[in-house]
Amino acid sequence: MPAERGGGRNQYNPLVPQELVVTYIVKYWYQKKSDLDIWKTVRDEHVDTTRYSLGFTKFRKMRKDMGLLGVWQQGNTSDTIIARMVELRRMYPNAG
Repeated sequence: MPAERGGGRNQYNPLVPQELVVTYIVKYWYQKKSDLDIWKTVRDEHVDTTRYSLGFTKFRKMRKDMGLLGVWQQGNTSDTIIARMVELRRMYPNAG
């Protein structure tokens, strides 16, 4: 007969609820931090790891579900950003 396990749970803590970390993810996203940096900071400084877990893959899914998309995910092309690029060129005529 198999030994009793943790009441139907596996060895991992449950995923942290999104509402507990959403403000931190948005804050670091707008600071232009990478996914890896955001994930490490949120996991290490803002998640009670004795109660919850936050894996990198689940973090990325959470971020995408929040609508925080990267450049490639937004589907930008040269045609969609040309107006903004012209505006930036006027602001910084001597850049690069």
